[in-house]
Amino acid sequence: MKTPFIKLKKSFTALLVVIAFSLTSCRTNDEDGRIIQIADPIVGGKEVSKTVLGTVLDEDGKPIVGAEVKVHGKIALTDESGVFKLEEIKVPENRCVMKAVKNGYFTAVRAVDPSQKDQLYAQFVMMKSEVTHSLEGAVGGKATLSNGAEVDIPAKGLVNSSGEIYTGKINLVVRYLNPTSRGFGVVVPGGDMLAQRTNRSTSILYSYGILRVLLKSEDGEDLQIAPGKTSTITMPVQPDQIANAPATIPLWYFDEEKGLWIEEGYAEKQGDRYIGTVKHFTDWNCDDPKEWAIIKGRLVDCDGVGSGGNIGFGQQTSDIVMDTDTDNQTGFFEVRVPIGITIPVVIQNPLFLAHLDRDTKGKVIVMVPPLTQGQIYDVGDLQPYPCTSTISGKFKSSKGETVKSMSFSSGSGALSIGKVTSTFSIPGIPSEIPLTLTVQTGSGKTITKQFQTAGPGETFNLGEISLDTDVSLGVTSFIVEGDGFANKKFTIDSSFEPRGWYQQNEDVTEIRLGGSAEDVELSLQFAGNSKTTSTALASSIKITDGTRGVLNYYDTSQNPIKLTITRYDLEGGVIEGTFSGVYQRWKNNKWEEITVKEGRFSVRHVGE
Repeated sequence: MKTPFIKLKKSFTALLVVIAFSLTSCRTNDEDGRIIQIADPIVGGKEVSKTVLGTVLDEDGKPIVGAEVKVHGKIALTDESGVFKLEEIKVPENRCVMKAVKNGYFTAVRAVDPSQKDQLYAQFVMMKSEVTHSLEGAVGGKATLSNGAEVDIPAKGLVNSSGEIYTGKINLVVRYLNPTSRGFGVVVPGGDMLAQRTNRSTSILYSYGILRVLLKSEDGEDLQIAPGKTSTITMPVQPDQIANAPATIPLWYFDEEKGLWIEEGYAEKQGDRYIGTVKHFTDWNCDDPKEWAIIKGRLVDCDGVGSGGNIGFGQQTSDIVMDTDTDNQTGFFEVRVPIGITIPVVIQNPLFLAHLDRDTKGKVIVMVPPLTQGQIYDVGDLQPYPCTSTISGKFKSSKGETVKSMSFSSGSGALSIGKVTSTFSIPGIPSEIPLTLTVQTGSGKTITKQFQTAGPGETFNLGEISLDTDVSLGVTSFIVEGDGFANKKFTIDSSFEPRGWYQQNEDVTEIRLGGSAEDVELSLQFAGNSKTTSTALASSIKITDGTRGVLNYYDTSQNPIKLTITRYDLEGGVIEGTFSGVYQRWKNNKWEEITVKEGRFSVRHVGE
């Protein structure tokens, strides 16, 4: 196997002066020797305008549709490729905190340094929040994972949102993050391991494990530990960390709004476990706080030209704990790392997602020796092996159509493109792999194209890509059996403006169709705004019969209508799906039922 290309320009630049507990530190400028200031990253600083974009994926690398991404007061929803984009928004110059939220998942938070980039990119990997344990609130109990991680809930120790003691069924979601696993860095809350100590100073953490815990009532209401009560948590210490694990270690909880780990309490090592008590539940971390140093460098392509890409950083091993994106124009990167431990610098392939159950290591390019406080270590130019390729092409439209978003996806990840022009050339793409291009147009149309990337250092030209594809609606029809109908098929004419819209304040999509030769109307309501398989929140069918007049049928709570949403475009596009189930109407003091089968609908996605 060939060795990756490495060119080291200089070993490091030492810090000349360190001021303890200062909110800023000094470093020597590499070019002229001047002393310049490094701002404390958690002190906001002035605001700068940046375009923010990225992708939201699940733990298997599949896009999450309809996730809400919040960036300093601005909100974007992910499209069917999991892509989001916010153009020219104000963010703090030192550190930008981004949050992704979606029902059924833990909230994901990533923080990036805006100072070295013309646009900000974030890839969120959201962990599912499926129930793992159930307990009775009146008696409490322990929720234990197979690796020994544990949460101990005291009897009558939880309260609901009104502050009342909760004694009913508790549904717990308990997930443990192993700091030595391949997938730790892509899901760790915050992403950069920055923390605030009890004395308000800033540290960077070396993790010995994280517990993510959600507590819900039987009705889905959030629960918390009651005032005056505590919960005992237990976290395993990994075998390759046990020798250096301190006897007592601070506990840290994650503040989602600040994107920071906050010191609160401590845990003690008992054998191969850390055990501590907490007064509230969020994500909890057993971490050793450290001062930081800086690693910098440049990612280059086959020709030695600066390239956009992702650089990962391990702690002792090549398991990625944090990462950063290089500047798309220059390839430069700069990141804070904890002092006193070996830091592997890893080039991660674009479009590669580190699955949580994957043992494959990254490509170690440089092993950085333990650094001292404030030290700056320059790894120089880094070139991946094999070299990446380039994708080029041109969009065309005779109707004034525009590109709203553009992304590339493989079986293990996705890459969204920020600034899209009519003619494009995108470097830093893995060579010789199958990819899918997905384009969302300004009017809501979705265009996809599958292809194979070029060889190392080569360019694959996609040619001209038309944006003028017509958005045509499919057929809406269903078959009715019962209440005088014998496998009667009804079709709703698309000329009656079938439409669907999303009500963001209620997180509900409404579908309305009506009118045909048989005078039929259909309404459906379902949760969310993405492709899904579930049951309708509400549905009704109105049929005007030639002899019996208007017949109004409604779904039943005992047998909800089965629903599959197969397509959910942006506004201006199409919403399509299938449905089936039992409806009923009230007649002569009793319910008359019909069974609807082979139902399908197609509507235009309009605004709220």
